[in-house]
Amino acid sequence: MVVLVGVVLAGMFCVVALSRRFMVVTVAGPSMAPTLRDGDRVLVRRCAVDLVRRGDIVVLLGPRMPGLGVAPADFMAGATNEERTLLIKRAVAVPGDPLPGDSAVVSAAEIVVTGDNENMSYDSRQAGPFDARNVRGVVVRRLTMV
Repeated sequence: MVVLVGVVLAGMFCVVALSRRFMVVTVAGPSMAPTLRDGDRVLVRRCAVDLVRRGDIVVLLGPRMPGLGVAPADFMAGATNEERTLLIKRAVAVPGDPLPGDSAVVSAAEIVVTGDNENMSYDSRQAGPFDARNVRGVVVRRLTMV
């Protein structure tokens, strides 16, 4: 009985430790097609922007969006709710890299990301560089379903 309790506690410790290091995210939408499709599940290694390399697929917190309780006019005036979604995009320029099509460099506080499906992606082409503090991690692999 004592051994069983020890095994269960060790297993719980491993789950907690792994959840601090990794997360599983489900892709929603066509912005990363054909690389990732709507409904794909990916394993993400949690990290900050300093571990992101150009070409990595990153998960980042999206911008605040209008939502429940925020009228469109109020949103345009700067009001937001706390509703924010995770975005999955490709890093095309990380801090210190040249800005695409520009001679300036990406600051330490920014990251430039795009979707692989150019026609179906909200990304840095429309919004400019994203806040680097919103990076949540790098996609390690697509998970296969059995």
